[in-house]
Amino acid sequence: MTKKEAIKIFEEKKVRTVWDDETEEWYFSIVDVVGVLTDEWKRHGLQEGVQFATLTDIIYKMWFGNTSVII
Repeated sequence: MTKKEAIKIFEEKKVRTVWDDETEEWYFSIVDVVGVLTDEWKRHGLQEGVQFATLTDIIYKMWFGNTSVII
């Protein structure tokens, strides 16, 4: 299996990624993604707590079944 690591930029924030040639999938650092989402939600005026929990639940349901790898 060949993996290629890369840094993606979203709104000037770094998100660590790894490409897996075998599965032909990108894997993203969940810590980096949550950080970007949290900053975006705050920028749009959402309150931490219930609103964040609701959005996190929606994202989780959309990604359910996908494999996550911590990098």
